[in-house]
Amino acid sequence: MTGHLSGRHALAQQLIAAGTRFVFGNPGTTEQAFIDALIDYPELKFVLCLQEAVAVGAAEGFSRASNTPGVVLLHTAPGLGNGMGMLSNARLGGTPLVVLVGDMPQGSLFGEPALSGPILEMARSVAVWAYQLRSADEVPQAVRRAFKVAVDKRGPVVLVLPADVMEESTTQVVTQPRYVVPSRTADRASIAQAAGLLRSAERPAIVVGDGVTGEDGPGAVSSLAAALGAPIFQGYVTEVAVLPGEALNAGVLPLFDPTALRAQMAGFDCVLALGTEVFKQAFAEPGSPLADDVALIHIGADTWELGKNQPGLLIQADPTAAAKQLLECLLHRGPVPGSDIRAAEVRVTVAEAAAARGLVAQAKWDSSPMSPARAIYEIFEASPPDTIIVDEAVSTAPWINHYFAAQPGRWFRSRGGGLGAGMTLPLGVKLARPDETVIAIVGDGAAMYTSAALWTAAHLGLGVVFVVVNNASYRMLKLNTTAYLGLRDPDRGFVGADLVDPLIEFVRHAQSMGVPAELVHEPQELALAVKRAIASGGPRLIEVRIDGTID
Repeated sequence: MTGHLSGRHALAQQLIAAGTRFVFGNPGTTEQAFIDALIDYPELKFVLCLQEAVAVGAAEGFSRASNTPGVVLLHTAPGLGNGMGMLSNARLGGTPLVVLVGDMPQGSLFGEPALSGPILEMARSVAVWAYQLRSADEVPQAVRRAFKVAVDKRGPVVLVLPADVMEESTTQVVTQPRYVVPSRTADRASIAQAAGLLRSAERPAIVVGDGVTGEDGPGAVSSLAAALGAPIFQGYVTEVAVLPGEALNAGVLPLFDPTALRAQMAGFDCVLALGTEVFKQAFAEPGSPLADDVALIHIGADTWELGKNQPGLLIQADPTAAAKQLLECLLHRGPVPGSDIRAAEVRVTVAEAAAARGLVAQAKWDSSPMSPARAIYEIFEASPPDTIIVDEAVSTAPWINHYFAAQPGRWFRSRGGGLGAGMTLPLGVKLARPDETVIAIVGDGAAMYTSAALWTAAHLGLGVVFVVVNNASYRMLKLNTTAYLGLRDPDRGFVGADLVDPLIEFVRHAQSMGVPAELVHEPQELALAVKRAIASGGPRLIEVRIDGTID
């Protein structure tokens, strides 16, 4: 497309050429020229959010559910600052976002106008690339590069758009961005070496992460685990990395307890890490949880992660493609010795652990307030089999893993660990997959970080069911404090961890923003409430009062 275009119209047309459908943002004066131009492009819909963190989180949800870059519009330095927590999540989790930040006209910056600030310096701490446009002629090429870098480097890209650039004229061509097709396979020699280590192992284990959460990844992992007779542990995962019902699924590795992690990995003589960080911990300790004589095979696409904390055989490749190569190489020489015996032992261990969790749940099944396990079970019972779950229930999350057997692409949680994603991700997920049932299960503490997302859900009529499990506390903080400090006086209490005086009333809060809501105390009421909410077709909030005690 050629001819004279203003910078703002060139920006809109280049976004359309890149396949953009939604621009998530909270507008400011410096962006008004571009926002006004959107009237001329109805194929670009502006998704109004009431705070920048909501906009970034919603864009991330859209990106992850659509497998395309999300686009965000933020307002100057304070707007970028408000969104930086969610941008940190996107950076740590490798979510491609194109973040447009409006700024004052370039000629006025020397005078340090209101709302100006070191935008590029701020952006570089959370972006894989950041750049300030200097003329309208740079708009088409810079936006194309932004999409390319966001996809290639897997993370947010920030473009700073001075107001005068939006008003200038350009004749530069608007075209589709082009992306690098990465090499997916590993070299044969490395795969053969890895296969040799695994065939000779007496007790191999597999650890997986977000690198195998694509369409074929979980299936490839299951086939590999079956061939080895190895348990599958999940490292830090935010989407489905293990097939539902997988009998060799040994669960999620401890994130907050290095001692428990070491105990979990004890006894294995060879560990295959696929698309995961080795080993991500909240309270990291020096050294490795693996014994010195354990062979580690680490396969991933990110060279920074390979060998970062743990030496071993390092293979740069797409983890799913490499898993398939490895399986073929393993089986080329026939069945792996001892795999059947190991698999049978792992299945027994996994079944016993599931039964033990079931007994823990049953012990408080009819308690009042409702136990977290019972609450999640009732939500599960009321949910259609193909429901998309957005999970930020934090301390209640283990029960989501226990009851829900999500299919790949149907379970999302925060990347990076910054709270607030539970209310924002489902907005973008629902826009990307409008015909799907989307349920967000969110803790009360996490929900308050970005509760303004409810207004956007109401404004757009997005049929998201928000279930807020309210234990009137930052219960995870209490659990972590206890784990970190060890034994402590149970009567000592906690500072800043109780959300009482006053108790947050989510029903009234949601209703004030146009989302119908109801409060549930009893288990038998919860499943009915969830079914009513789904059937309504619009946004709904269910507040569930649950037990917040710690054992």
